[in-house]
Amino acid sequence: LERGSVADAAAFLAAVPHASGQHYALADRSGVAGYECSAAGAVRSDERAGAFCHTNHPLRSTDVHPDRDPDGAPDSHARLAAIEAAASGIAAGADAERALADRETPLCVIAEPGRPWLTFGSIAAELGRTARVRIAPGPPDRTGWLDVV
Repeated sequence: LERGSVADAAAFLAAVPHASGQHYALADRSGVAGYECSAAGAVRSDERAGAFCHTNHPLRSTDVHPDRDPDGAPDSHARLAAIEAAASGIAAGADAERALADRETPLCVIAEPGRPWLTFGSIAAELGRTARVRIAPGPPDRTGWLDVV
């Protein structure tokens, strides 16, 4: 939090050791970036300019075996593809909220037999002269979005 820019925060993440897997969303007035950090180091998790998409599992860390993830990596790949496909149609936070709440895509998952996980919350942020961050503290198709102050 003390770093003054995305570049400075990214350099810090690359320089410190990480004991466990964690994802960091970095943002400043000039841009956004995501980093997956683990014992293997810090890896940029997104490649889009001006937008940032993330799912809940490590997909680019070098120490995660691509064929073995007990927590649902195949679903994370599908969710990442869905949000990246939707991203081109997102011009404002309200568009992001609608995309994240769409039950016709794998972005808003509700638990069912044989699939014991769910989307427990979502976040949408707009940066610029004024910043606006909103969260859905539950499945976003059935939970109201709240402003974070």
